[in-house]
Amino acid sequence: MPAVAERWEKAQRFLFNRTDTDDGGFISEEEFTTLQLERFKKMDTDRNGKVSFEENKRAIEKIL
Repeated sequence: MPAVAERWEKAQRFLFNRTDTDDGGFISEEEFTTLQLERFKKMDTDRNGKVSFEENKRAIEKIL
């Protein structure tokens, strides 16, 4: 497997495992919704209840 593909798979596994909070091997709707809400709150840096393109971009840059 090429190095880029290997890094991408590791990143995907990391994000999956972070979301699968009960380590069940699957992401339940509850796990997904809870994590998405947490991410949204972190991304909404001006706390206006909306995530702008710039806020989204900054959030993505932090994890890459």
